[in-house]
Amino acid sequence: MATKVYPASRIAGITAELRREADLQALEQFWSGWLANDQVTLLVGTESFAIAAHSQTDFATGQPETIVVEQVGLDDSMLQLLKARARQWGDEFLALRHYPEDLGLGLLLPELGMAPELTRITRATAPLRPVELKVRPARARDRAFMSRLHIECSPFYRSSNRQVADLGALDALSNYLSLDLQHYLGWVDEHRQGYVLLERDFTLDLLDRKGVYLYDIAVRPDSWGKGLAVALHESAMAGAWALGYETVIGDIAFENERAFWVATEKLGYQVEWSRWGVNL
Repeated sequence: MATKVYPASRIAGITAELRREADLQALEQFWSGWLANDQVTLLVGTESFAIAAHSQTDFATGQPETIVVEQVGLDDSMLQLLKARARQWGDEFLALRHYPEDLGLGLLLPELGMAPELTRITRATAPLRPVELKVRPARARDRAFMSRLHIECSPFYRSSNRQVADLGALDALSNYLSLDLQHYLGWVDEHRQGYVLLERDFTLDLLDRKGVYLYDIAVRPDSWGKGLAVALHESAMAGAWALGYETVIGDIAFENERAFWVATEKLGYQVEWSRWGVNL
């Protein structure tokens, strides 16, 4: 633990020291209680250890996966042990989190055969600019429109490293048609060329306060470059800010370079961490 990198978060109030303290508390919790959880396992190598939670379910694909909750000194032998155990548990994917400041781990992961899957981004919800295009709150009758546009734009939201790339069209359609807009904040432009959805009350890392999660944003390809995505997004930020949410979190598939560029160059997001993984 003494050599582990603890970068400060882009979320206000989360310092490197707070992250180190949280790690130590998590390990204390592990020794006192997690070992009794039959879905959590401790693996120990010669100069490394890993705590892995198995039989988890990926939110986007529904795949069973093993998540490395904590690791120190990750090397090829530990990775092979993790993969073997994950297969025994019947999981299809092994994932872990990487902070960009941890350059050593960043260089090691490709050598171990792992690939980046998605990037976690964050920013304050305080709007960066006034909205000039007309947008309105999403209504229940907009769910069919949002489901169709989501399916039309689905190639832009696929995972970059999974054998199961994304939910099928029928699954996506069912999901959007059944959305309870009481749990989401949504906006649609007046011509129904795009929409944005925020999930309420997203738990922020290491903090008791809640933020919002950028659940989805989609604009028809023939409306790209007209400022619609920015208008929708900043309307959503203004709405979230007015309700007392100070932070927004989002995930972008690693191969979705256009969305990453828009998020970081146009919308003011910063990278929090990236998720790496390997198919089993």
